[in-house]
Amino acid sequence: MKKSHVFAVCLAVLCLCLGGCGGKKPDTLELVEKKGKLVVALSGESEGDMSRAWAESLEREVIESLGSRLGVEVLYEYMEEGQGVQAVAEGRADIAAGAVILEESGNTGYSITYGCRPVYIATVSGGVSFPGELANSKVGFDPGVGQRVKNQLYSVTGLTIEDVDNADLAEASIGEGKIAGYICGEAEARKLLSRGGLAVRDFSGIQRESYAFYAGEEQYRMLSELNRLLTEKLKD
Repeated sequence: MKKSHVFAVCLAVLCLCLGGCGGKKPDTLELVEKKGKLVVALSGESEGDMSRAWAESLEREVIESLGSRLGVEVLYEYMEEGQGVQAVAEGRADIAAGAVILEESGNTGYSITYGCRPVYIATVSGGVSFPGELANSKVGFDPGVGQRVKNQLYSVTGLTIEDVDNADLAEASIGEGKIAGYICGEAEARKLLSRGGLAVRDFSGIQRESYAFYAGEEQYRMLSELNRLLTEKLKD
């Protein structure tokens, strides 16, 4: 993998997922206009992660455009990643941005995805790119990569997975022969590349976690407006 690959953004196909049925929910757009404010649940910034920085910039542009169109004040509520969906469900936020929506959670029918989280693998030789090549070995796993990726690794024959919080610990463990490689996100991959001691490659053949706007169940008007604004921004 060339070093420049670490800085690439993994773009997902822009899609509007409209699913689910049941009792009619209050229209979020109408509620936002009536109360005069749009409350947005945001994940904290990811230092050293340029793909996340790209997503954060896009989210801000879309949110500010939405607030301007509705003529309302925009309020940001910062919280741990993954808590935005719950905040919307509990009425503490109108929409969540940057939330990682897992398909198995049942929430994808009410979200719009606009990018995916990059995943890399660091090894001594650089000879590993796919999960199956890790059979009967032990690898370190950056928790920041996300549970969806980790779940897929459990299907690899004989693979043992150990959480390793940072590049320093991973590099030491690989050097000591304790793990065969380190599966990590962009921030840790950049650190390892800058040192030059390990080969870092894109980890292919897995489904990655997505960045998304989440608007709550059956909020199709809100999703439609977010979809329109996202489309405009991505064309710029």
